[in-house]
Amino acid sequence: MSTPLADPHLLAQVDGAALELLAAAGCGGPPVDALQLAQEHLRLVICVDRRMVGRGRAQRLPGGVGQICVRPDDRPERRQWTVAHEIAEQLQGWLRDRCGLGPDDLGPAEAERLANLFAERLLVPTAWLKAEVRRVGWDLFALKALFATASHEVIAFRLLDLPGGGGIVTVLDHGHVTRRRGRPWPAPRWLLPGERRCQIEVHDRGVPLHLKADAYEVWGWPIHEVGWKRDILRTLLTEEG
Repeated sequence: MSTPLADPHLLAQVDGAALELLAAAGCGGPPVDALQLAQEHLRLVICVDRRMVGRGRAQRLPGGVGQICVRPDDRPERRQWTVAHEIAEQLQGWLRDRCGLGPDDLGPAEAERLANLFAERLLVPTAWLKAEVRRVGWDLFALKALFATASHEVIAFRLLDLPGGGGIVTVLDHGHVTRRRGRPWPAPRWLLPGERRCQIEVHDRGVPLHLKADAYEVWGWPIHEVGWKRDILRTLLTEEG
């Protein structure tokens, strides 16, 4: 039987499971250290495997001890995401139970998606994000300073899950779209003219920008480092649109 993972009730249960685990570990606010959670609360062993092709792997050692293997070259936020995802894999029976799912309710692809949903909500819990947005606003850099262990990309897409956060989030690497998602409506395939203008300015100047077009507004943030330029856009329809 297939279960739609976009169901609001199920997503609320995933949120609740993440908060339950964080509360049990004594974590009451951002940032969430998934490595510390895994090692100190869940007693999981984290090891570096230089032979790995994928990003992470969860397995059981002799005696039933859980182990999470990660690649040595992953950046800190990527490692946090990997461990958060593999925590979901280690706790898959518990997670499915909290979500009201049986062992046959999800196929392999949906099970992977459930682990992703849990990971993003573990690093950036919805209730915490909602509270911080009320406090500091929708600025991606301000939120990244709070949810430091999550990537800018994860935080930006989590904004789509909040009331009033619907719109379009776009990730561009070296000026090319690599991810683009709209909610509650699908995002148009191509960048809108105002989005492209905003992205070019952000990319070239390396500073955040807010641009108003006829029927929408665009915010852009440069995530630039040596040898790599990533830009993230958030687009909202205006009331007139």
